[in-house]
Amino acid sequence: MKNWSDIFPDVDFVIVNKVCNKAMAIISCKTSLRERLTETAFWSKELKQRGMEVIFITTDKDNEMILDINRYIVMHVLDYTIITDTNRYNQIINEWRKKYGHKPDFNIMISKIIVFSNIAQVLHKYAQKCQ
Repeated sequence: MKNWSDIFPDVDFVIVNKVCNKAMAIISCKTSLRERLTETAFWSKELKQRGMEVIFITTDKDNEMILDINRYIVMHVLDYTIITDTNRYNQIINEWRKKYGHKPDFNIMISKIIVFSNIAQVLHKYAQKCQ
């Protein structure tokens, strides 16, 4: 691959700020994680260089989110992760709080993982910001 700037991910949604006429973020929706989360993490790294963020939305139907590699990607690579099932969201947050709640940056990292009912707050952030 000679020119990565010509390659874009297959995305489900693009968040465009109409005021500044700019694509601010992409949304990637997956029911299960498997290799799909690492693909999303790859694109997150690539798109950050272009000033775009990545939001990952999942039901986590196979209960893969709590695996350490997935937790690392969600907390340290992606800009936001939105979990569609409130019960699953609470299970994940409680599990991580028990294991990692003592870390100094835990509250900052965990604030990037939200339940779907709070998606409007994330979308509003992109409506307010022009880079």
